[in-house]
Amino acid sequence: MRRDVKLYMLATAVAGFSILEGIYPVLLNLYLLRLGYGAAFVGVVGATGMLGYALFSFPAGIVSRSIGIRRGLLWGLGIATLSHILLPAGEFLPLSARAPWILACYLVATLGLSLYFVSAGPFLVGASRPENRNMAFSARMTTSILAGFVGSLAAGAAPGWTAALLGLSTSDPAAYRYPLMAAGVLCLVAVAMLTTTSEVQASETAHDAQASRTSSRAIAVLVVVMSGIAMLRTAGLAASRMFFNVYLDDGLGIPTAQIGMIFAGVQLAALPVAMAMPALAARLGSFRVIVGGSLGIAASMLPLALVPHWLAGSIGRFGTYAFSAIADSALGVYQLEIVPARWRAIISGAATTALGLSWALVSYLGGRVIATAGFRPLFLATGLLTTLGTFLFWLYFRRPRGEFAAQHAQPGE
Repeated sequence: MRRDVKLYMLATAVAGFSILEGIYPVLLNLYLLRLGYGAAFVGVVGATGMLGYALFSFPAGIVSRSIGIRRGLLWGLGIATLSHILLPAGEFLPLSARAPWILACYLVATLGLSLYFVSAGPFLVGASRPENRNMAFSARMTTSILAGFVGSLAAGAAPGWTAALLGLSTSDPAAYRYPLMAAGVLCLVAVAMLTTTSEVQASETAHDAQASRTSSRAIAVLVVVMSGIAMLRTAGLAASRMFFNVYLDDGLGIPTAQIGMIFAGVQLAALPVAMAMPALAARLGSFRVIVGGSLGIAASMLPLALVPHWLAGSIGRFGTYAFSAIADSALGVYQLEIVPARWRAIISGAATTALGLSWALVSYLGGRVIATAGFRPLFLATGLLTTLGTFLFWLYFRRPRGEFAAQHAQPGE
């Protein structure tokens, strides 16, 4: 494994433990509930951040292409890290300023993450050898899951430890505030690791050589199609991720320590599934892995929707997490190899924009659906949307990538 890939994996582990998969994702919504906000405000916070994430992601692809993929990666995570540190400090502001501060910090954090994630795929493609790309993308997902597992365990225990240290109840917001701040500070280590990487150079593969003949018009069509599909197929994953801890806490009354253990158990169980992605892609092809994994996400929404028990919910969340680990890793390689190297940051930005819009809509509307009708309608509807997006992906991309490139080649090629 190349040095830059190793450094990127180490940074992924630290960021995953702290702000991306572990401590922050488990505790943020619970912190907002302890501040006295309900599911509707939780949805507004998520929607605000993800809308900014969506709107900036396509420009972020252009920015990343202009300043260099490595700088985009570094600046993006740096901005996100500082914003995660500052968000809980809003509790010290007057009550009238608290909600705007939380919304603003979360918005800026997701703007930074959009630049980070838009740059991450092209960086990993450029830093890894062509024959090892599936393995590198799988290793990224595996690293993130493992770091999230450890971070979730820490998140479940942290409010109890903090409350005991400060002589408070675990229902006090301070028991969540300080672990959130500490997670942000820890992520500065990941930023420091990325400063030691070098700028990557785009390298052409056999797929790239075929894709380089693809016309600009076909690229534009591809961007639109991939964006629409991404918005639909992401809906189930977004709902399960954005509201699972709210469902456990507010819907089922599960204690925070148990929620942390559930999150950790889900991530640990998903680890071998994520590690299997390269072997599955080699045997079945990326296309079949993407379709099968996406259908698995849709099916996993059923236990969440139909059985109001933490065990059934955990099984459903495990399914969305595990199937996403293989399908999204395969899709990351697939969509970057179907276009010429010079277009990778652009299509990555477009795909990230679509994901952000999907998450923003699910977050905003989901909070309102939960407040008025409960969790079941949200989980069922987003599962159906994921099924529809998967069908459209199968319909459009069922031809091999080489046939796609040849059909849309520049005139005279």
